[in-house]
Amino acid sequence: MPRMRRHARTLAVFTPVALVNVLLLWYFHDRHWYPSDEGIYATIASRVLSGEAMNLEVQNFHPGYGDFINVAAFRFFGVDLLSLRYPLVLAAFVQSSLVFRLLERRSLLLAASGSVTVTSIGVIQFLNPTPHWYCLCLTTVLACWLVEVPRTRWARLVGAGLLIGTIALLRQLTGVFVAMAVLVVALGEASAPARGRDTWLARATLALLLLLLVGYLSLSRGVEVGGVVLFAAWPLAMLVLALKETRTTNRQAVTIVGQLAVGAVVSAFPLLWYCLEHGSLGSWLDDTVLAALWLPRLDIFLDTGAFYGALPIAGLYQAVTASAPTDVPGGLYWTVLPLLALVNGVMALAQRRAGHREPDPLPVVAAFYALAVLYMQNAIYLYFTAGLSLTAVFWLSAHRSRAHRVACVAAAVVLATVGVLLHAAQPFTRSNSDLLRGRGRIAGPFVEPFARVGLRLSQSEQTPYRQLADVIRATTPAGAAIFAVPSDAEFYFLADRRNPFRFYNTALGIRDAEDLAQVMTRLKHDPPAVVTFRPADKYNTWASRAIIEDVRSRYDRIEDLGGVEVYRIRPSLGP
Repeated sequence: MPRMRRHARTLAVFTPVALVNVLLLWYFHDRHWYPSDEGIYATIASRVLSGEAMNLEVQNFHPGYGDFINVAAFRFFGVDLLSLRYPLVLAAFVQSSLVFRLLERRSLLLAASGSVTVTSIGVIQFLNPTPHWYCLCLTTVLACWLVEVPRTRWARLVGAGLLIGTIALLRQLTGVFVAMAVLVVALGEASAPARGRDTWLARATLALLLLLLVGYLSLSRGVEVGGVVLFAAWPLAMLVLALKETRTTNRQAVTIVGQLAVGAVVSAFPLLWYCLEHGSLGSWLDDTVLAALWLPRLDIFLDTGAFYGALPIAGLYQAVTASAPTDVPGGLYWTVLPLLALVNGVMALAQRRAGHREPDPLPVVAAFYALAVLYMQNAIYLYFTAGLSLTAVFWLSAHRSRAHRVACVAAAVVLATVGVLLHAAQPFTRSNSDLLRGRGRIAGPFVEPFARVGLRLSQSEQTPYRQLADVIRATTPAGAAIFAVPSDAEFYFLADRRNPFRFYNTALGIRDAEDLAQVMTRLKHDPPAVVTFRPADKYNTWASRAIIEDVRSRYDRIEDLGGVEVYRIRPSLGP
């Protein structure tokens, strides 16, 4: 009877929480876009849907599962950017429900506030079909799986391997981080009274993980001290502690690694079948391994500044020197948000020092997952991980004092309120100053959607892209080729015109003089009808400048809209 009452009470709390999450997701799902990224995902998905083979005829640096989701969305809901939002909000709702599931056993109050907050500081902040959001959902599934499935069952680690493999095939680096976390958890749980040579395999595994992480941090061009302190120090400390304390036998270590590997291999079967079916395995390896490793060498990854380290200081300063009513909660928002991973790390390590012999799955997974923010320092990457860090903090806080839990709920209220009212689905054009103060917001009115973009957007966000799409369509016949330099993949999708190359970005697709020579030959013998060029684009390189110099000698400049130059092939030089 008490159990039935508990279930009834849980359902009574979950129902309004789920309703709030549904309303938030539905209200914001079509109110924002980030055209450069969405253009990439939409262009890849539409080309694959039309019959081109991913990686063979279409360059793609992600492993592919995220793009398969986008292809399925176009197939079921139509070729429109709005279609890509439906699987996105579904994944966000699943994540919020699992957060409630994880926390409700410990505290219904924390479960309710945590579930709404992860939605408020999650996908509605950056409504974009990036694989990061699907990785976040599946990592939450993984944490729930590790917590709920008894460790005595073989399916626990096989299932974990299946999830790790799927995450890695959404985004490679995130999969590596999550795999590290699961190995720390599994080897720690299997620790026995073994000594000496009987533990060398577990120790070697953990030492290798530590070496890989240190190497990654050392070679990453944009990682600064603030990012290391806030995000990287804690998984490093967990690896060092695991290496020091592990007593897992060699046999058990082999079993753990083998079970995880079985699950990971199974997760790759659909992609492997696709690559073998299309003969694209070699190009897939080149795109997702070799080219992906080359990508961070671009200068855009070098000058990221001390964003994460400065953010909590700037937020606190704003709260203390408030000049507007929203400055205090807005400042506290940016003070708390980047500190969540640090708080989780401190609490998780304190738990171990207090006598908790085994690593707690959720905090460990959250600590390693937070490393994803270091790839590129900005608020968007912070949002990709903050929800899971908050869930882990709430998990660790559930057995602490009432005052501690009240502080958690108060922080959640601030984060959710400020996130929804000041930042959710706001223009991608906001500066860092506008972002910090919650200014530059758009609540409406929205202009009418246009072809392939069934989103509610402000006039300033939509107009330049609508005008450019109209110019391209008016200048070129259906099925004609255009070329966007250096990037702007969205023009191919918005204008429904063909990309003559497998790459969508010259900085990523042209790596050396030989690549450039091939592009120049193609432009000479089969010139696209229209070429667009954005002079201020961060992706401009020696290659794009060489291309546009040649284009200007053979094309007429017909428009200059929104910082984009539009060139049309001279009739005498056309195909």
